[in-house]
Amino acid sequence: MEDETKYITEKDKKIDDIEKKIAQLKAQKQALIQREKEKERKARTKRLIEMGAILESNLLLSTPKEVKLLCDYITKYPASYDKIKAYVKKHMDAPEGTVVEDQPEE
Repeated sequence: MEDETKYITEKDKKIDDIEKKIAQLKAQKQALIQREKEKERKARTKRLIEMGAILESNLLLSTPKEVKLLCDYITKYPASYDKIKAYVKKHMDAPEGTVVEDQPEE
C-alpha cells in the first residue's frame, strides 16, 4: 500500500512539473508574440515619421490637413495618380546610382 501511495505521489509530482513547464512555455510564447508586435509597431511609427518628414520638407506641407488635401487631390484625379505611380516605379526599379530620365509621360 505504501509503494502504491509513493507511486501516486511521484506520478502527481511529474504531472505537476509538466504542467508548470507548459505554463512557462505559454508565458514565453506570449512574451515573444508581444515583443514581435512591439517591434512591428516601432517600425511602422518610424516609417510614418520618415514619410511625414519627407512630405513636410519637400512639398512644404506642414499640417496633417494639407497632407490629407494632397492625398484627396491625387486620388480624385486618377490620371495624376497613375503618372505619380509610374514615376515612382520607374525610379524604384532603377539600379542604385543610375540617372533616370525624367521625361513627362503623356
